[in-house]
Amino acid sequence: MPADSTQPSKAQAATVKTKVKAKASSGGSFSLLSSKGLLFSAAIALAIALFAFPNESPVSLRRRRAPYFMPVTRDYYWVVTNFTAAPDGVTRTVLGINHSLGSDNLIEANLGDRIRVHVTNGLNVPTSIHWHGLFQYGSNIMDGPSGVTQCPIPAGHSFIYDFVVNQSGSYWWHSHYRAQYVDGLRGPMIIHGPQDHTKYSYAAEQTIQLADWYHSVSEDLLAGYLYPGSDGAEPVPDSILINGHGIYDCKYAAPNQRCQPQNPASVMARFVVQPSMTYRFRVISTSAFTAYNFSIDNHQLTIIETDGVDVVPYTVDRITVNNGQRYSVLVTMSARGPNAYIRAIALYNAPWTASANSAGYNTNGAAILQYSGQPVPPLPATVMPKKFVDFNQMLVKSLPAAAAPSKVDHNVPISFFFDTVAPDTIQRAYVSFNYDSSNAHTFQKPNPAILYSLLHDNVNPANLSPNLNIVQLAAGESVQLQIINYDGGEHPWHLHGHTFWIMGQGQANDTSQIPTTFPATQANPPRRDVITLAPCQLTETDDCAPNSFGYTVLRFVADNPGVWFFHCHIEWHVEAGLDMVFVEALPQLKKAQGMLPASYTSMCA
Repeated sequence: MPADSTQPSKAQAATVKTKVKAKASSGGSFSLLSSKGLLFSAAIALAIALFAFPNESPVSLRRRRAPYFMPVTRDYYWVVTNFTAAPDGVTRTVLGINHSLGSDNLIEANLGDRIRVHVTNGLNVPTSIHWHGLFQYGSNIMDGPSGVTQCPIPAGHSFIYDFVVNQSGSYWWHSHYRAQYVDGLRGPMIIHGPQDHTKYSYAAEQTIQLADWYHSVSEDLLAGYLYPGSDGAEPVPDSILINGHGIYDCKYAAPNQRCQPQNPASVMARFVVQPSMTYRFRVISTSAFTAYNFSIDNHQLTIIETDGVDVVPYTVDRITVNNGQRYSVLVTMSARGPNAYIRAIALYNAPWTASANSAGYNTNGAAILQYSGQPVPPLPATVMPKKFVDFNQMLVKSLPAAAAPSKVDHNVPISFFFDTVAPDTIQRAYVSFNYDSSNAHTFQKPNPAILYSLLHDNVNPANLSPNLNIVQLAAGESVQLQIINYDGGEHPWHLHGHTFWIMGQGQANDTSQIPTTFPATQANPPRRDVITLAPCQLTETDDCAPNSFGYTVLRFVADNPGVWFFHCHIEWHVEAGLDMVFVEALPQLKKAQGMLPASYTSMCA
């Protein structure tokens, strides 16, 4: 549980304030959520509590697990700032919170708590913050993606993100304006549940953040990527950071860069453990482009959570972690050690990347698992094994079991590709709601935001631009997504507001080969909110074989009224237009939201 948790005498009146480095200015326009939304969220929190202990009354629940079931309000005061830092030895301008790296700014709460993040934009450009993986039941206006659920926070202005957390698990926060999170505006978010230590037995937990890092600022990288003649070659990182720490070989630094040589034993992230104890490691990828093979030398990983979903324990040696994905793994320490490397090996070449690595890019990210009493230096002497028991997504089962809908009310075919379509001279991503990619559009971020247009201006979604790639969903219907990837690369797609069931994946040459029933997985398919889409079948030249495509079939229930972004989480592809939007249960959303707060509408003025 969070270290600052206390047992208040009156739960609704209690407020827990985090350590404040810089208070938000008083010149901004602040407002709370609508009362309807907060009441709805609180009701869900109580329902979750009752589900956790169905035979106990609310009073006995509070007595049994007061830090969990007597919700408190947790206030965080953030000023988004830019400053200079050198997380891998190369000094550059970064974005962060209160002049500190985003990776150092943990948001931590218990199930049912209310979180208020007072954000003042200290930049000279707009910004917004997304709470990656949170469903935002009853608080859709707090989801964060600019142009979708909100207009961004203008420079010099403030906004309070105010919501109740109705789910436990491992999450993260990041800017959802342009490619700002590439510059460091990202960090961890942990929500503790009432049964964390009893459902899975472990002594303590630590969080491991995996991030790729660039020496150029994101706006320069975007300008080079979305440029005529770039042919869609994505920017390749310069380093790998683990909990904000990396190492770059200064002999590869550009002449205009200041690079301080690093001593690995001094700068590598360390995770101190006690012999013979079992730890929960929350592994969070905050990367913009890079997927990793994650492992710990001489230690097995027992997966107990994927993207906030508890799972039947599943033991492997190595996990593939893509952008935005999260895993909790149990790791039992040996009786005597020794110290070992924690490894995050970047995946590159097809189907992971199409761009050549830069000369100084060390794809072998590492940290140190340090046994208490064993010094560093020296560095660990462990070596990576040659053979692994690898993670298989389709072997993951939710705990408790959760059957996917057997009946599909709304089937949505989705296909996408990258191309330069005249008269445009820039290669962009195009999304179609047809199997053959006909009538495709590249997503173009609107102003004002979609949610604002629907709720404030009462616009009919059908009258919005086709370049918003909107699909409307009715309340309660079971939705199936048949996603066809005509690209040779993998793509980690993230759905806001939901988790989905993964029914099946594969490669095919005709849409008739895509399965329509899934007897092997129907009873308890894997569930998560970021899925790595299968690519087409590649030739020796890394092109798609004739007529080949990758397919992925997902299902979810439209039980969360809102406007929900669905997009590739390779940040360069988000900006290239590989995005779409679900407008879900709009009549119910309008009824639940009521009047929009002035602090929200003023950002769209």
